[in-house]
Amino acid sequence: MSILATSSDPLESAVVLCDQRLRSQMEYTASVLSSVLHKHDLASGPLIGSPAKVSARFVGWAAASWDNFMWLAFYGLALCEEHAHRFGVLPPTTAQIVACANVGYLVSDKDSFSPVSWERCEETPTHSELSVFEANQKFLSHEWRCEDSPPRWTSANPPQWVWVSPR
Repeated sequence: MSILATSSDPLESAVVLCDQRLRSQMEYTASVLSSVLHKHDLASGPLIGSPAKVSARFVGWAAASWDNFMWLAFYGLALCEEHAHRFGVLPPTTAQIVACANVGYLVSDKDSFSPVSWERCEETPTHSELSVFEANQKFLSHEWRCEDSPPRWTSANPPQWVWVSPR
């Protein structure tokens, strides 16, 4: 599993996901955030949860800087907001994501968060000619085209790049 950033804007990355990916990205994001706080010895209480078995690459990326962590936290919040928009309910992982984001915000020393580097999606081979965002878009577009049942976007439209032929 990977964090599927398709844009430097966490909201843009969240709204393009199909329903199934939206749900799995929320759970994975909450697990990575929790694991990072545990790694920094900043996790306590039931809302943060226990550290989960997640990719050491993405935990390492998110733990490397508070910019990375907070981008991921905002991505998690955007995923929860998109879920609420599509289905009319907040997902169960919302409390964990909000708790982790609050801890991260309290220990960071600024209000603007822009990662200086991006971790590549584990499901894609390294495409040196593509940005991380383009590689993730290519992976998702290919995955959605090859599924037995087509992906769904409840109360949302698929992104335009889904229909563009992969390079």
